[in-house]
Amino acid sequence: MKHVLAVLLFIPIFLFSFQLVSKADDTKQVMTDKSVYYIIVDRFYNGDRSNDIQVNTQDPLAYHGGDIKGIIKRINHIKKMGFTTILLSSIFESGDDDYLSEDVKDYYKINPHFGNIDDIKELVRVAHDIHIQIILDLPISQDVSMDEIAKAANWWIEEVGVDGFFLKKHLEIPIAEYDKFAHEVKAVNEHVYIILQIDDGTIDLENSSIDRVVNGDLTVHMRAVLNKPDQSIKPLLNAMEGKAFWKYIDDPNIRRFTYEIVQQNQFPGERWPLILTFLYTTPGVPAIFYGTEIALNGGEGAENHRLMDFRADDELIEFMEKLGNIRNHYPSLTDGDLNLLYEEGGMAVYANTYKDETTIVALNNSSQNQTVEISSDLIAPNKQLFGLFEGELIKEKNGTYVIQINQEQAEIFVVQNHTGINMMNVTVMTMIPIVFMFFYYFLWKRGKKSSY
Repeated sequence: MKHVLAVLLFIPIFLFSFQLVSKADDTKQVMTDKSVYYIIVDRFYNGDRSNDIQVNTQDPLAYHGGDIKGIIKRINHIKKMGFTTILLSSIFESGDDDYLSEDVKDYYKINPHFGNIDDIKELVRVAHDIHIQIILDLPISQDVSMDEIAKAANWWIEEVGVDGFFLKKHLEIPIAEYDKFAHEVKAVNEHVYIILQIDDGTIDLENSSIDRVVNGDLTVHMRAVLNKPDQSIKPLLNAMEGKAFWKYIDDPNIRRFTYEIVQQNQFPGERWPLILTFLYTTPGVPAIFYGTEIALNGGEGAENHRLMDFRADDELIEFMEKLGNIRNHYPSLTDGDLNLLYEEGGMAVYANTYKDETTIVALNNSSQNQTVEISSDLIAPNKQLFGLFEGELIKEKNGTYVIQINQEQAEIFVVQNHTGINMMNVTVMTMIPIVFMFFYYFLWKRGKKSSY
């Protein structure tokens, strides 16, 4: 009964978050509310058999048939998890005919394995209709200047309507060249996102046209701390400076974190919800690699790029749907200031505050059930904490809030005024089945139209 009540209480959040992601055009200052789903196009879903050229799903180095039409057909899978942005691996015509398509031969043509220009235009249109933005991975070939790259990027903005570009910094190309690129692209559309992965220095984003950097150092720290219990997350919080960065725990160039979890004799299904809660409730933009929602396993290189399995167990998918839409609904989780309230032996409690909204995150990264007493002076007196995962209600008692969390579990609480029976909530929950069915009917119709 408790779990049923939690689900019913969560659905209004889900419905309201669908409205909230439909925001006005963003600038660099408000990118904090984004969440990114990173796709290797060839390994996501085969939506068009006519472009299956030399496809061999048994060979990890061969094409596996994923294409742009496949993303269109499965875009509701991404939307339901609350993602606001899709990052596509390189889709450009490749010189070496590799499925990653990083050795770009022509920036104005699409790798024929993935589809054609009409397909990508359709993907952008369908994504925009449901308030998802499309960012392209833009590899830099050795024989192409940054001016030529900027010219090609502007073509993709004007002809296709993409929303941004993801670039990896080359050692031989100075930061100033990337900043110039960003400036030239934003002259065409000031709302285009420019994301830079940089491993050999820093950049002053306050005085740059680049919107965000990718925090690779944080990835190393997170993978070391979160792969097993009984480790403090305090060093991770200390490593987060500001909010102007993307953070990730998986990407195409390292072993799947599921692999690391298994190596530590841990069960991925239990570890991932805690890890994802940390990613979604701390500063920065979470970038989630495709397959995380099914705890996809894999070693280095092509072993990391296994084909997405849409027949896998959906328990983790359902958790990500709930978590993603909670993050979209509460500005304190995206734009709030984080304050660590308690941390010992892997058990942490921290508050995120934005304007008059406060959320409390309890993260038990330990192998024991935990009970923590937090003084009302650190939260607020005469309030109550409402658990957004399980629907638990914690009231202040003798000047403290007592939070109980099972081992390797997490909960997000919203700080509320004391309430009795809220007739508005009763009315809303009465309407939930009708509205919920209408919402999924809308997504189904949208997906059906895009499949023609």
